[in-house]
Amino acid sequence: MAAKDSEELLKTRVVLSEEVKFQNPVVICGFVDSFPVGSLTATYMVDQLKLHQIGHLRSIYIPPIAVFVGQRLRNPFRIYTNPDGTLVIILSESPLNSNGYYEISSVLVNWIEELKPSELVIIEGTQGEDPQGERDVYGIAGKNKLAEFQKKGLKPAKSALIGGLGGAIMNQCIERDMNCSCVMSDVSAYIPDPGSALRVIEALNKLFNLNVPTELLEESVTEIHNQIRELSAQMDKMRKGETDSSDRMYG
Repeated sequence: MAAKDSEELLKTRVVLSEEVKFQNPVVICGFVDSFPVGSLTATYMVDQLKLHQIGHLRSIYIPPIAVFVGQRLRNPFRIYTNPDGTLVIILSESPLNSNGYYEISSVLVNWIEELKPSELVIIEGTQGEDPQGERDVYGIAGKNKLAEFQKKGLKPAKSALIGGLGGAIMNQCIERDMNCSCVMSDVSAYIPDPGSALRVIEALNKLFNLNVPTELLEESVTEIHNQIRELSAQMDKMRKGETDSSDRMYG
């Protein structure tokens, strides 16, 4: 293989498997960084809206792994759309080499910019405490867009640090004076947290009229909360048993 061909193979680039006529799409990005809410939300939306994959991102900064999901082998960094070309989901199910954030974000934003998106939204998480507590969702955007978010019930974040690839993409947008926003949810640090994905999707449905069904997530949240309550009850019984034993021993 010639040196030029090798260099081309190693370049970070978007690889499309088919041509799509996009209609000023809403572009939503969910990645695996500190919290999995971005990837979980994006994957759930792809499944529920029956979006189809149109491409993937190739980069030396993406670990060379294959994902087996839905009885299919897939690239870990994928791009999906709907038949009308009005919605694009970009998701990654593998942690990325942080040395590649600048290059990957630059390539992605170059491609997204060509779509003339109506919205570019990053999904992020921030650490919450009580796994059964209400999940707050916050909006991060420019002043005008934030006012629009507030009208639709999304709380404005007072301050936030957005890291990982999502933060790198937002930095690219700032440099290009390109509109970009972030929807951020409280996420439990202790358990799988479908509640955070549920709240994010509810917010996205309100913001962009996506009509993503939420019944499966609601069932998952109820199931996890029931399990937590059962474990808490068992722990209370154990603690009470230890106290009773101590009373009998020393009383």
